[in-house]
Formats: sequence, C-alpha cells, structure tokens
Amino acid sequence: MDRIDMPNRKAALLVRLILENGRIGKEKRTRLFPELTEAEIDDLERIVQAAGSPPVEGE
Repeated sequence: MDRIDMPNRKAALLVRLILENGRIGKEKRTRLFPELTEAEIDDLERIVQAAGSPPVEGE
C-alpha cells in the first residue's frame, strides 16, 4: 500500500469511524473522504481493525 497523506484531524476521524462501526459506510466514504479510493479505504479499514484488535495469545 502506498502512503496516504491527509491532515491529522481527518485521519483521526477515519480511525474513530472504523473503530466505532467496524467500517465506513458508502455515504460517509464519498462525503467525508472523497480523495480516497474504495480500495484505499478498504485497506485502511483492515489495518485499523487489525491494530485495534486485542493481541492473540502466544504472540
């Protein structure tokens, strides 16, 4: 994945929406993050969900 550059405030909103809802709905994707592609948002959702998950025992 290439680096995605966005203001901290917008990045924090993206992370918060993903952590609260598990993913970002279609309307919010287009309204709040028009500069990101669907694939980029999908990738970011997976990354944030993995980072926000509790650690697996034994790791």
